Amino acid sequence: MRDEFPRERVAAGIGAVTATIGIGAVGIILPGLLLPGLSWHWLFWIPLVITLVTLAGTWSLVRESPVRPGGRINWLAAVLLVAGVTAVVLGISEGGTWGWSSGGTLGLLIGGAAVCAIWCGAEAASGNPLINVRLMRLRGVWTTNVVAFLFGAGLYAAFAVYPIFAQLPESAGFGYHASILAGGLYCLPMSIPSIIVSPFAGRLAARIGATAALVLGTLTTAAGFGYMALWNGHPYDMMISLGLMGLGFSIAFPTLLTVCVHSVPAENVAETTGMNTVVRMIGGAIGTQAAATVISGRDGLPTRDGFTAAFLILAAFAAVAAKFVSTRD
Repeated sequence: MRDEFPRERVAAGIGAVTATIGIGAVGIILPGLLLPGLSWHWLFWIPLVITLVTLAGTWSLVRESPVRPGGRINWLAAVLLVAGVTAVVLGISEGGTWGWSSGGTLGLLIGGAAVCAIWCGAEAASGNPLINVRLMRLRGVWTTNVVAFLFGAGLYAAFAVYPIFAQLPESAGFGYHASILAGGLYCLPMSIPSIIVSPFAGRLAARIGATAALVLGTLTTAAGFGYMALWNGHPYDMMISLGLMGLGFSIAFPTLLTVCVHSVPAENVAETTGMNTVVRMIGGAIGTQAAATVISGRDGLPTRDGFTAAFLILAAFAAVAAKFVSTRD
């Protein structure tokens, strides 16, 4: 977008692309349609086919950008980054199963953190860094990364918590006892705002300012999670909650990417936005594990109080992001 569009159209372009995430979210209802006639393996084969078709379409239809900053891939830095991040995320993901004080968990967390530290040092000293970590000193870069971490923690954890709550069996005494298809339909409202609102997020940010737009989006997301913590007795409560969450996401996410894009020189956009994505995914891994831990009771079965705590934690992630954004300038 930064390469191909005039500056005044970058935000709208990012919003339009973000809206396609909302369109893609309709895939959440596909398992309920496919599983009665197909095995669960097809839930992986079908995305693989779609991905290959997308790859072929990108290769043949998307023209190459004329902007060529040059450079080459630093393979050593790439291996260090992948190894460090993978170890940390795996340790976080399996900590609840293996035990947080187990040798495997601690080894992965400490070892992964050590490898990430080595990677940072190597990148700072490299004349050909994979990601220019010196850019992280820029306020517009490190603040957007912190917000991405918090936003990802709440957003990706929600993708796990809400469907579980919807599909809990009657024996649990709460939840909606929904089928896979019904659970997907209950989650669908989170995608509708993305389709409608995301293309206009750039205009909103231009009118009220990027900081105000980010605060509005993160607080709306927090309100959605908070609603579910207070009112969750009926499926429409979940739909209202996810609708608010989707609205907040539709405002905040395109604005966050736009701020990130405009915070660095054109030749550093790809690495900066790529790092922002990695940070958001790490936040998602941590948030998902935190939510999974609190919804489980002592016997490992979900509890209502646990779900309430999980929704409050998700709201807290978004609220802290809003507070952080409000001091960004």
